Amino acid sequence: MKFIKSIIVLMLIFSFESYSQENEKIISNLQDLKIDVGEKFSPNTMIMDSNDKKMKCERMIYFSRNPEGLSVDNETGNVTAHIPGVHDVVAICIKEGGNNRLRKSFSVRVNYPPVKEIKMLLKENSIYPGSYIPIKYEVIDEKGFIRTNANFTLKSSNNIVEIDNLNNIKAIRTGKTTIEASFDGISNSINVEISKNLVSRVEIVSSLDAARTGDVFELKSIAYDRKD
Repeated sequence: MKFIKSIIVLMLIFSFESYSQENEKIISNLQDLKIDVGEKFSPNTMIMDSNDKKMKCERMIYFSRNPEGLSVDNETGNVTAHIPGVHDVVAICIKEGGNNRLRKSFSVRVNYPPVKEIKMLLKENSIYPGSYIPIKYEVIDEKGFIRTNANFTLKSSNNIVEIDNLNNIKAIRTGKTTIEASFDGISNSINVEISKNLVSRVEIVSSLDAARTGDVFELKSIAYDRKD
């Protein structure tokens, strides 16, 4: 009977310890942290139980999932921001004995520096009514980083083009216009000329009238004006 009671007591103790460990959590001011490129930050991290009581942690270590973007001192947890974006920092609590461990991942946002300039390049010189105007944009900040998600604003100096919600620019009629791009108070512009298209039709000629699987044939396109 005593043996059975001892087993029950051990089971209850084990269950309580397991429950306590499962309900312990890592709390840190790394949560929702936002810092700038070049900035350093010293975290304050602790272990709390379900009753918000501070628990003992034998050793806390840290590591970054992207050291190039956000480097972390493994012992102190001090972070240094290098590249804009969202980077994960993992905190691991090694409890007494080294067997029990708690871990949690925190997302740290490294802010982009202020915008310095917008570069614009017209990829084709010949633009005709009915075609889309291929302009390449680069939004560059003060640290030299190129914004890949810049939602800049476009506008035209007249109505010979149309600009849709996705910033596609369609040529409507012949003439000259100036396209201006703006983002975070920085702007730049480029001049565009829409020319009359002299081509009225295109004829495609094949080197073969019939082909079998594996045959290679050439296609030639010939453009004609209204006078053929």
